[in-house]
Amino acid sequence: MAKSKPANTGWTTYPKGPGGSRNIAAVRWLHDGTESYLEVAFHSGKTYLYTGVPRTVYEALLAAPSKGTYHARHIKWVYFFRQV
Repeated sequence: MAKSKPANTGWTTYPKGPGGSRNIAAVRWLHDGTESYLEVAFHSGKTYLYTGVPRTVYEALLAAPSKGTYHARHIKWVYFFRQV
């Protein structure tokens, strides 16, 4: 049986400064048929992959007025993560 192609939302990018995010440069949500992931790239150049993040959390991050605050309160330290 062939493995299904992962769902990929593509990168949503944010400029640094007004109208963007001071910390978060880009985010994307992935699902491989078994597990879901949120990849977060920071303006610092570091990128982290969070495991088990539901699409609803990703969508709430996109809608949040402050991406960094939402990330700190609802994603960071809530989901297992590793630097990639």
